[in-house]
Amino acid sequence: MKYSKILFLIKGWRKKIPEFTIPSSVKIRSGVILQVGKKCSRILCSENVDLRQNTLIEANGSLRIGKNSVVGYSNWIQCDGEITIGEGVLIGPHVNIVASSHYYGPNIDLQSSSLKRGSIMIKNHVWVGAGATIASGVTIGENAVIGANSFVNKNVPENTVYAGVPAKFIKKIE
Repeated sequence: MKYSKILFLIKGWRKKIPEFTIPSSVKIRSGVILQVGKKCSRILCSENVDLRQNTLIEANGSLRIGKNSVVGYSNWIQCDGEITIGEGVLIGPHVNIVASSHYYGPNIDLQSSSLKRGSIMIKNHVWVGAGATIASGVTIGENAVIGANSFVNKNVPENTVYAGVPAKFIKKIE
């Protein structure tokens, strides 16, 4: 992919990103917005990644997406820390992946509080169902399935199905 097309997709371009790789085999569909913040250190997409329509990626940290992964329609990836999406991952539509949270307490004004940067790791061959939210600090193990509309706030072991609000163990994948 030519950089002129990539730069057209980037809003809030503030500085040169130290590591920036988007191969020509990456499909960037209409309406994808990549907002690059001042603290963005890395955006790495591997081969054959498919970023579907109307996905918003706010990159103010480190983002890696492994080969043959699909980021579905109308997703929000908020990367104030580090997000790693493995190979062969399928992320359904309307998924939120949020690698930060606010500091809060009795004497803290939430409107002006700073963000607590976090990390999310989605390992290889994971399926995240439509409408799910993945919270900061979570690792989802290989071959796991996250049910639609689930809220994942704890680690998910490999080869398992988790679903619900909050997400709970449903079954082992044999």
